[in-house]
Amino acid sequence: MEKFEIKEIKTKTLKDTIYVSLKEIILNNNFPTEEFITENSLAQKLNVSRTPLREAMQDLVKEDLIKFRPRKGYKVKIHSDKEVDQIFLLRFVIEKEIITPLFKNITPEKIEVLKEIVEKQKETVAN
Repeated sequence: MEKFEIKEIKTKTLKDTIYVSLKEIILNNNFPTEEFITENSLAQKLNVSRTPLREAMQDLVKEDLIKFRPRKGYKVKIHSDKEVDQIFLLRFVIEKEIITPLFKNITPEKIEVLKEIVEKQKETVAN
């Protein structure tokens, strides 16, 4: 069989679009942090129905980016300094375990392949 490249067809649902949009808002510190925001008011601001909004918000709750309180709404989850320290420690331990075996297998040819991949990614982002 011949090798050929083909791009995957991806369709985004409204829930996916809402999720990506809200996650970006949260990660850029543009989501209310002091008060709860209701599903109705958020749906109106985004001009979407509540069902896909609710599904997107549930995913954000699962990721621990926001918290939900019945009859109150949603609010950004503020992590304590201790939690942030634990997250960075965990990442350090995991990444160290992943990187160490990689150094044993890396060759100049593989580095060139990785550079090509990075260049393709940069082109894709630019387009």
